[in-house]
Amino acid sequence: MRRSPVHVWGGALAIATAVLTASFIPTPASAAQSGITLGEERSVRATMHAAGLSSAVVERLIAKLRAGEQLDSELETVAPESSVTTLQDAGVVTTATYPDGSIRTTVELERTLTGASARIYVAHPTLECNLIHCTLIYSRADTKYMATASFSTVSAIVAAACGPAAWACGIAVGVVIDTTHNAYSSGRCVGLQKVLATGPVYPVIVSCRK
Repeated sequence: MRRSPVHVWGGALAIATAVLTASFIPTPASAAQSGITLGEERSVRATMHAAGLSSAVVERLIAKLRAGEQLDSELETVAPESSVTTLQDAGVVTTATYPDGSIRTTVELERTLTGASARIYVAHPTLECNLIHCTLIYSRADTKYMATASFSTVSAIVAAACGPAAWACGIAVGVVIDTTHNAYSSGRCVGLQKVLATGPVYPVIVSCRK
């Protein structure tokens, strides 16, 4: 089913807003192992309905979560069945629909920062939100730059993300740097992830998007 640009962007905002306000799954690991509680289920139902999913799809996805399964939109190994791309004020927005009916919304961002030496660096992170979490994924070039940059520079790059992903502001930069080194050495990219919960932001290593 083709979604209108307004519907696509509305769904993206609904999911991103839920990251800041909902009380959901504490960690990705527990989501895959122990299912969800009644309170968590109410939160994720609200997020799914706000994103425009039909009642039938919501029930199917809830059943997967109850069984401790991950949604297709969480998995890098599952390809989407369809996608819609629009140009919005925030950047290029793509909403992909997966075989189980879950969705992943991607926003291509560009963040410019100026260091103490007036040197300008432009980061190109991708903000991905599914029905479980949002992840700010830095590009391969960003990851390389951050792996070799100073502490203050990495701090500035992370701080620059506070516009489109305000939830990423409170992360400890030292942890980000360690994860960035591991990501770069393994040929992958670093990201900052927030599960739909009140818990902390944490760095992750993911396949590079660009």
